[in-house]
Amino acid sequence: MKDIIRGNPEFARTINQKVLLNLILKQEAVSRAELAKISKLSRPTVSSIIEDLKEQNFIMEVGLGTSGGGRRPVMIKINKESIYLIGIDINPDSITVALANMGLQILDSIAVPIESATTKHQIIQHMFEGIDALLKRSKIDEQRVMGIGISSPGQIDSKAGYVYSSNTIKNWNSVNLKELFAEKYNIKTYVEHNVKAMALRELWFGNNQNLKNFIVIKAGIGIGAGIVTNGKIYLGSKGNSGEFGHTFISLDGPKCKCGNQGCLEAHADLEAIKRDILLLAKKSPTSQWKNEEAITTLQLYEALEKEDPIAKEVVQKAGMYMGIGIVNLIHLFNPEAIYLGGEMNKLWPFISEPLLDMVEKRTIANLDTVVIRPLEGPAALNSSSNNIGVQSAAAVVFDKEFQIPVRRV
Repeated sequence: MKDIIRGNPEFARTINQKVLLNLILKQEAVSRAELAKISKLSRPTVSSIIEDLKEQNFIMEVGLGTSGGGRRPVMIKINKESIYLIGIDINPDSITVALANMGLQILDSIAVPIESATTKHQIIQHMFEGIDALLKRSKIDEQRVMGIGISSPGQIDSKAGYVYSSNTIKNWNSVNLKELFAEKYNIKTYVEHNVKAMALRELWFGNNQNLKNFIVIKAGIGIGAGIVTNGKIYLGSKGNSGEFGHTFISLDGPKCKCGNQGCLEAHADLEAIKRDILLLAKKSPTSQWKNEEAITTLQLYEALEKEDPIAKEVVQKAGMYMGIGIVNLIHLFNPEAIYLGGEMNKLWPFISEPLLDMVEKRTIANLDTVVIRPLEGPAALNSSSNNIGVQSAAAVVFDKEFQIPVRRV
């Protein structure tokens, strides 16, 4: 059965609002006449919806534009400072809670470290305390917060807001986040897998918003992929697409956190890199590498800059395996671009050569034009406080509120 819209004025108006908000967001400033022309909606419909949006403080008038003959048009743009978003980014070692404006700029944030012994109740409490502290510091009323977006690793039912389990956070399982937050706040709450959230951020606010088919890889402790096809996140039948780290790379490879052998992340994520560094270090008594817990991403980066032979060998091998995985993604999805995000983004100067070499050698003809590069922050969002993780969590709210709905009849 086709997706169609039939004679429900309220539903049609909701769609038209979101169409216009999408168009306004993509412009620095735009007139009502331009909106009517681009959207193909009638001028009375556009004017009526614009008045509604002004009353809700979503948009604001910002002076007069250039006349094409006749009166100069009144220009409008998104009112970024009247409506706010809260983003919560959950990672294996920390939770970051942030307050963002409608432009996805982070206005304030709080980060709390977590450890393997941290319980799920403590994780939830950290999130609540972070939100309460940010609202208190900003003096913003709950009613001005459009929504809370939670970005989490693990097996997630995003529609229900439920986290089933996580391989990377020990006690993070069987959590109904949507229900818990509904009991605590009068704010809509949305939950999404962290790498899908990163793909949503790129879709809405990336430097190449004209792209409709791309993949975002998050690589750090674990490896995942957010897949965008035809301008939409590909979810799969149960919403758990993108388990890129658990694609099969070798028959007799190391054991993975998921219980299988030979998974990509067992060969190429940060934990695999640390493990292999220590294995090689045992054969070299003079090596600086003695303790896995002491190996940080910064130390790894510094060692690579100094051309530490063990770090260089292991990281280049991980880059090769990542390249094998990316070849498979290219052959399956034929994307326009693939972006690497997460902690391993910092290692791009050292993994890029073996990775890109593998892609060049193994990608079949006519599919080898894909752009592969690190995930970047849009220029307007490039301050140190605007980290990609919490921006991605906030982008989940933006996507749920502004995506064009489809009504099945």
